[in-house]
Amino acid sequence: MPITLTNEQIVSIWDNDATRRDTQTARRKYYDGTQAILDEGAKRIDGSDRTRNVINWVRYVVNSHVSFLTCEPFRYSLDAMAAEQAEGVSADEQRKALYNLSLIYDDNNLNASDVENMVNAVLCLNGVEVHSYDPEGNDGEGKIVITSYDPEDWGFLRDASGNVVVAVYKTTIPAGAYFDDAIVDEDFDLYAVYDDASIRMLRSSGDDLIEDSNTPHQYGRIPVIDYYAGPNNDKSFISDAFVGLQDSYNYVASGNTDALLYNLDSLLKMMGMEQGALYEKDAEGKRAIDLVRENRVLPLPEGGDASFIEKSNNYDAYDFSLTTLRRAIHMMGAVPDKEEIAGATGATSGIALKLKLQPQIEQGSNFFKYFVAGLRQRIDLINALWEIKSFPLLTNYNVKPDLNIPVNETEIWTSIGALDPYLPAAEMLRRIPGVEDPDATAEAKKAENEENTSLELERIKATQPVGGVAVDADPNAGSDDADFNE
Repeated sequence: MPITLTNEQIVSIWDNDATRRDTQTARRKYYDGTQAILDEGAKRIDGSDRTRNVINWVRYVVNSHVSFLTCEPFRYSLDAMAAEQAEGVSADEQRKALYNLSLIYDDNNLNASDVENMVNAVLCLNGVEVHSYDPEGNDGEGKIVITSYDPEDWGFLRDASGNVVVAVYKTTIPAGAYFDDAIVDEDFDLYAVYDDASIRMLRSSGDDLIEDSNTPHQYGRIPVIDYYAGPNNDKSFISDAFVGLQDSYNYVASGNTDALLYNLDSLLKMMGMEQGALYEKDAEGKRAIDLVRENRVLPLPEGGDASFIEKSNNYDAYDFSLTTLRRAIHMMGAVPDKEEIAGATGATSGIALKLKLQPQIEQGSNFFKYFVAGLRQRIDLINALWEIKSFPLLTNYNVKPDLNIPVNETEIWTSIGALDPYLPAAEMLRRIPGVEDPDATAEAKKAENEENTSLELERIKATQPVGGVAVDADPNAGSDDADFNE
């Protein structure tokens, strides 16, 4: 049933998500490298600015988890068991629907959208995707359009179970922009309100909103998907505590650089020479201190001495702090420290590599369990339009990621033959890294084997006994006694 909202309620839905948007803005800045240490205004003892290094662990951890799941596009496959149990479901129709889905993925570049939605879900607590239909797309055949949005531009109204029932998009159209077939005279806020029946477009006019359009849609549900990395839209494994570790690492690393710079400028202590003598000028107007620098000679009176005053800092404390923080960051971020993986060149066994990655495997699996709910909503929205167009629906399917787990390739190559009694060649090749097209590789090997077999049969046929005497096609071929026999 359509939800009727007043202008005040629409603005309220947007305003009520202000706290979440503040968190998203702050996280986005950290991901982009604008972190707290850059606002540090303290000076070093010599009056120069303190070092303000950003070692961006937030970006590193977020990208590590996202690429771990999206290194290969998500894999959709038919659930054969469910298809057999469902009445009136044709396997051919399901395969056709799966093919049609691949076309929509290509048209909308959804593999890239999945990466964007995942980054937003991990970093900004949620990702947002909007579905629409372009009847003029694909040369008039119609096209499903799927677009990812910045979650900072959205506010949501949810029911008691946390499901989105109304989504409000807000953006500012600046003066001079081209909008709705005209050049905008002055800035105004544009609102798009999505519910399960229609899409309303409103623009601000003073303190009020004026409705531009109210367009019904045929999805039967709200055409906006909210992607999560956790059980709801306010939790992610990138927490405020993790951001605190990021700040601490930046401050310690920058402080260590300050200490190094401080030690580069040592003081010279001289005994038996007055300070003023260094600045006396000779007949040519050169100061004594300049001649010392030029000639690298320091004349001292009898009994005089000179030495540098060495500064010292506790570098062990810095090293201990950075090491401790690094371990805590990798632990809280659930990613392995690649520098500590012994034998990363390939000498480590596959089991050892997987154990090193176990925290990330577990975190990635949990993350995907929540994210896949959004992917299934995507299929539901696509099915809604396919049903109207009498296309086959995709109902019995599985969707899984291909985890980016490093392996010991030498170990795989030497052991893969043990699977020969159980798997066809193409399936064995799929388990070998570096084989980009297992099916084509298996077919090429099969053709090569058939050609070799054919050549061997021809060779055997040519050397078969004739009339009880073995006759070679070329009796002199390969014989060192050819001339003698002649």
